[in-house]
Amino acid sequence: MPILKKITEIKNYKSYNHFKWDEFEKYEKYDKKTGGKKEVAAEFDNGFNVIFGENGSGKSAIVQVLKSLSQNGEFIDSSPEKVALQFKDTVYTFENDQWLDNKRLDNTDIVFFDTEFISTNVHTNGCRETAINKGAHTQNSGKLLIEFDGEALRLKNEYEIAETAFHEYKKNNKADLEFKLTDDELIIFEALKDKEKSEITKIQNNLPAEIDKLKSGIEQLENNKTKINEIQSIDRKF
Repeated sequence: MPILKKITEIKNYKSYNHFKWDEFEKYEKYDKKTGGKKEVAAEFDNGFNVIFGENGSGKSAIVQVLKSLSQNGEFIDSSPEKVALQFKDTVYTFENDQWLDNKRLDNTDIVFFDTEFISTNVHTNGCRETAINKGAHTQNSGKLLIEFDGEALRLKNEYEIAETAFHEYKKNNKADLEFKLTDDELIIFEALKDKEKSEITKIQNNLPAEIDKLKSGIEQLENNKTKINEIQSIDRKF
């Protein structure tokens, strides 16, 4: 992320005649290592910085310079004779109506939360006017909110239609949806679920013979049981 250290120079732009950063006086800064103070040249801190001043003192001019550097806007009506900005890693210079070597920041390197941003993106239920864009205008965000409301209403209607259709389907197919297998049916299902249709057909065709075989076996067991009872009855007599 680019870090601005100094606005080295602004020449002949808006309220600036010939601003030079080096003309700032040095100031005392707390030194963490020594625990004391040391005299250093003025520069922006890596953290939070505030630029303040009266109307017309040049705050918006600095914003316009940074917007031009970051390709978020171009100079309006007039351009500076010269601008030099010292960043942490490099120097950017504007001269002869262009940035030297066409070297600029990307348009996502700096975020501008200024009056233009508010007018475009923050809904205030009305119109706003900026120092740059004269004449009240309808906020884009108001239009966006209307579009979002319309989309939300459309989605809500689609949801209600789908929910009604789902309830109607459950009502009309209640018997099928509540269908359950008995324990015996589950055993058969587990035994046959992975078999091919031809295998199941073969098993089905063989069922009558298997049933007859089982019946014959049961009859034989019943006969054997009768004979055992007769033998036991004879033993008891003797």
